Amino acid sequence: MTKLLEHNLASLAQNDPVLARKIREAEIPAKANVSPARTGAPTLIMDGVSLHSRFDPMGEAEVLADSPAVTEARATGGAIAVFGLGLGHHVLALAQRFSLVMVIEPNLGLIRLAFTHLDFSRVMPGLRFLTAPSSIAGQPPAVLIPHAPSVRLNRGEYNKWAKLWGRGSGGNGPETAADLLKAWNDIPGMKDILIDLDAAAPVEPAELVRAAGKRRGRLSEGEIYLFLLNELAQGL
Repeated sequence: MTKLLEHNLASLAQNDPVLARKIREAEIPAKANVSPARTGAPTLIMDGVSLHSRFDPMGEAEVLADSPAVTEARATGGAIAVFGLGLGHHVLALAQRFSLVMVIEPNLGLIRLAFTHLDFSRVMPGLRFLTAPSSIAGQPPAVLIPHAPSVRLNRGEYNKWAKLWGRGSGGNGPETAADLLKAWNDIPGMKDILIDLDAAAPVEPAELVRAAGKRRGRLSEGEIYLFLLNELAQGL
């Protein structure tokens, strides 16, 4: 057991000793492949899915942490919830911006793996790990942000949590086209992409990319923004 893992577990145990014990006993996923990205930071591939950029995982995490949906959540002074931990680069970036980050990660072995590679101890007081749907009850209002690669890895699990989130917590649930239009109203061309979607329906990132891809002619700033986020999420 590495010193970093022990350090992270000791930090977690100060607030949640039961979860710390469960993570200590968990098995790291057999299909998890950790290797250095071009920047030297660790990146993770599971079942053929790159959970982080193979070039710059930390830079990719900053893009997510500064995305319009996250920026709007910061402006309201609320908390944030993110589905999917991976190795946690994006969680560390979000923890620099929010006093409370709820991390939805049902795979305890994946949390153990992240604790083995990245130092969460400094931000641990502001992290809350949710590992079972029952843990949603009573959580404070928070915007739910999907970590796109984690959703691709286990879309069924994400859909289950997203449906429960708005009902079981004070959260807003998955963002709708109307929510995104409000958040991205100042990005040229974004309205043209979102206008054809059901305003009240939750929008998946892949759906946005497909909508942008159907358009013809010169790329708008909104289309470029969506394609860039999609490429970063895939670790291209």
